[in-house]
Amino acid sequence: MSKFKSITGLILIAILSTASVAACSPTISDKNTDSKETTEVKSLTKVNWYIQASWYNKKWNSEVTLLDKVVTEKTGVEVNLIIPPSDSDEKLIAMAASGDLPDIITISNWSGVREQMIDAGYFYPLNELAEKYSPELLNIVPDIMKIWNNRENGNWYGITNHFTAPEWLDEGERIENANGIIARKDIMDKLGIKPEDFETQDGTVEALKKVKEANLTFNGKKVYPFYLQWNDWNMSRMWGIPWETENGDWIDFKRHPKYLEMYQFLNRLWREGLLQEDNFTIWPGEKVQEGVAFAYLGDLASLEAPLGKVYNLDNDAVYVAVGPIHALDGAEPVYDQAGTGWMTTYITRNSKNAEQAIKLLTFLASEEGQRLSWFGVEGETYEQIGDKFRYTKEYLTMKKEDPEMAKTIYGITEFWPLVQPVYYKKHVDKDSLPEADKNYMKLVDYFSQYAVNTPETMGVEPKQGSPEAGIKQKIEEYWTKQIRSMVLADSAESVEKIYKETISYIDNIGYQRVYEASNAVFQAHKLKFGKEFSFPR
Repeated sequence: MSKFKSITGLILIAILSTASVAACSPTISDKNTDSKETTEVKSLTKVNWYIQASWYNKKWNSEVTLLDKVVTEKTGVEVNLIIPPSDSDEKLIAMAASGDLPDIITISNWSGVREQMIDAGYFYPLNELAEKYSPELLNIVPDIMKIWNNRENGNWYGITNHFTAPEWLDEGERIENANGIIARKDIMDKLGIKPEDFETQDGTVEALKKVKEANLTFNGKKVYPFYLQWNDWNMSRMWGIPWETENGDWIDFKRHPKYLEMYQFLNRLWREGLLQEDNFTIWPGEKVQEGVAFAYLGDLASLEAPLGKVYNLDNDAVYVAVGPIHALDGAEPVYDQAGTGWMTTYITRNSKNAEQAIKLLTFLASEEGQRLSWFGVEGETYEQIGDKFRYTKEYLTMKKEDPEMAKTIYGITEFWPLVQPVYYKKHVDKDSLPEADKNYMKLVDYFSQYAVNTPETMGVEPKQGSPEAGIKQKIEEYWTKQIRSMVLADSAESVEKIYKETISYIDNIGYQRVYEASNAVFQAHKLKFGKEFSFPR
């Protein structure tokens, strides 16, 4: 009852605060005006911000949501979020073609259209805007991020989130890597399975067999041995497939002998009844959230919320790091691209509000903006203990018991285009975090021991719009079909036959041209970062 009262009280306070804010809310202008503050009314600038993440459902509400309210008050900007119906580049291309680009665009680092738009001049150089309107940004963005987002003309164009710069790390601190394999500890303890059992392929199969034969249920649903995220890059790095030859040339992991070994292993799981066919059609995070996936291999970042939900459902349902599984040659996993970020934000030349846009990005990228994005407002959502920040009990209670209400009232961690997890890890009072958060941090920390910072391996592919890019797309579409065939094959020999047929097919449609174009990009990236070699030796 006491928790219910405290939550109800917080909501009431929020509603009353909203009413008072609304009573004197400022007017909003779509134009970049120089209107000055009058008695109580200040004109706000509306900035349109496109975020290419179809699953993102945030609505900016500066009258209700704490984070939005503070950002708008501090910057004078009211954000209008534009979320496309899919993550493809089609809507972005259409907006560019029609001359209707929004003020700000946030797109994935893996988006092929990103490079094209920079080269075509759709984005402002941020260094030029910063020098003119917001010089403090020049000191906020680290040099390595400027290098990654620059062009031969010396300009840099974007700010990347989830990035790690060397100067941000304390001595001995690891670069974050949220990829690996996890399993439910309570089931492992029940069946006598140990984390090290997953260090070999045979050991993994035997552990999963124990789960299958136990016919377990959880919360009334059948527990299945294994689910994975269909991400060849992820598994190839667990298998220790190098991305560079001894001579410094690019290696396509799908052409490496251990890639065939990977799929023979997955085929073995299928033939042993340890891998479910619905794994091809569903997001495996659903099975983790329900607690019915005993083990999971893949990206862990997308599982933070599902892992928390299953733990809140049953505090014994804790997933722990296991393995990782090794290739038959015993090579250690090596995950490249660690710390190179997730999405990058740009200001378009279409923007009539470039000054307000660059000042908004500067605020969000600053230490004040990072503190607000991760922790909220002191006294309301966090308290400072020494040099650490501790979430208030009221906030944590609402986040646990009504997470949607917590999003609406506070909005903490919900607006992420410019957030840097390094800041959070450095400042959060870890001891005060809920157990679910501690458990997740342990998973990521464990697999971070295998991470290396290699921005030069990002975007190693032919230039969009080139003939080689067209061939590559055809190759990728073919691989997608062949992957399923390999997994569902009737024997290891059949897997090898399908693999060899696939290699022959893609060779005949121009693979060598794709490889040479990719290798040229890789060499250019290494030169950009002053590296002779990329793969750790």
